[in-house]
Amino acid sequence: MKTVYAENSLYVTFTDLRATGDGDSALPRQLVIEKSLAALPRRRTDGAYIIRCRENETGKAVVFKLNASTSAAPVLVKRSGAYERQYRFSCPRCNLLVGYQSTPLPVKSGPYLYILKGALTHAQGQIPKDAFEGLEESNTTA
Repeated sequence: MKTVYAENSLYVTFTDLRATGDGDSALPRQLVIEKSLAALPRRRTDGAYIIRCRENETGKAVVFKLNASTSAAPVLVKRSGAYERQYRFSCPRCNLLVGYQSTPLPVKSGPYLYILKGALTHAQGQIPKDAFEGLEESNTTA
């Protein structure tokens, strides 16, 4: 019997970049989401992918599950004359920072959750295309 999935019910799984070949083939996925990260909008400030957690007049909420360690204490990041409070999420295995939200925990408590560019990949051990985006410019100006 062949199972057919509608396009809107397809789930894409992502794993963190550093979770590679230590013999554990059943690695937990960091993010399970109903659409590709490439289809999500990006923030202008840091290029992070924007995941809508709540439905509003501009769009529907995205269905996703994030498997990450959380930090109860926020981190203040200076952004163009103001400060942004980030509650960060990291890989439970390697502590790689994978994303953040601007509201206190729990996950999905705010309108948006942000996944950092280059932090997650479709396949374990495969470097995402945007992992080193902008790195060449910073190395040449230093």
